[in-house]
Amino acid sequence: LLVLYLTRFVSLSSILAGISFMVFILFIFNEKEPLYRIFAVLVALMVVLTHQKNIGRILKGTESKVPILKYRDRRKQRRNS
Repeated sequence: LLVLYLTRFVSLSSILAGISFMVFILFIFNEKEPLYRIFAVLVALMVVLTHQKNIGRILKGTESKVPILKYRDRRKQRRNS
């Protein structure tokens, strides 16, 4: 949610959530069950693979943003004008 709030990229938030899930299972919770570990890695890989086009658009600066917090955006535009 913090990444979504700061960047307004849903795809980036999803990617980081999938990777965070893997990090939590493997390192934070230190899960010993192999099936949980495999599942966590597969989820992270699937999320990254399904968002490849979004990653490219983020790097190019053409990814669309969620129109949340319109008030904040309008305030920034007024300051920059």
